[in-house]
Amino acid sequence: MTDLALYLGILITLINAVISYYDRKLIRKLRSLSAYNADDAVAIIQNGFISKWRLQRFLRLGIIKTSSAELFYLDIPHYRILQKRRRTRLVFILFFVIILFLIFQIAGL
Repeated sequence: MTDLALYLGILITLINAVISYYDRKLIRKLRSLSAYNADDAVAIIQNGFISKWRLQRFLRLGIIKTSSAELFYLDIPHYRILQKRRRTRLVFILFFVIILFLIFQIAGL
């Protein structure tokens, strides 16, 4: 059981790292081109399943918006909200892991 938990933890970490990489890559591209409003929107070519999936997710969340067909820009206020949610979620997860660790230490497991 311990091995399964270890491998599952590694798999989840790797999946999260891949998703974060593609998210950063997409955001960096828009930032490097200064695509912050509809007038400065740029075309984004997404190759591969993960890139297209992340773009569609950002479009659904309103973080990336379209000015016309195939032209995209970064909505900074929505992006800041996403960053804040991610930080809050990370703090919650860390708090939860610390609590579990303390419970297992006290219980002697």
